[in-house]
Amino acid sequence: MADRSNDIPAPADAPSVVHARYHEVQIARREAEISQLRLQLAEAEYKDQLRQQQIGTIQNEKDALQDKNDVLQEESSVLQKENNALQDGNWAIHNEVTALQREIAALRSHKIEDAREMFERLPSI
Repeated sequence: MADRSNDIPAPADAPSVVHARYHEVQIARREAEISQLRLQLAEAEYKDQLRQQQIGTIQNEKDALQDKNDVLQEESSVLQKENNALQDGNWAIHNEVTALQREIAALRSHKIEDAREMFERLPSI
């Protein structure tokens, strides 16, 4: 509450006008203290409103960033699936190339063997 150490002591044998004036001064001081407290309360409420607005703004920004993050996560997932499909396709192509290379090597080996047999069958000169 209010600090009463600054109160002006009422004179014990003061006339009623002085005594009344003394009480008017005390009432004016209390009203000034109340006005000061109301001002402080209004300032505190204003600051609280600003903080609440800032909190709301930050929360909205956080939500927007979370939405962007969710979209990026989904895009990342799609890209990862596409990458996996491409890798599977690359392996399939690699396996086909390897199989064709083996077939070519077998055909070459077979042709060389056939050529040797034909050469051996030729009459000697």
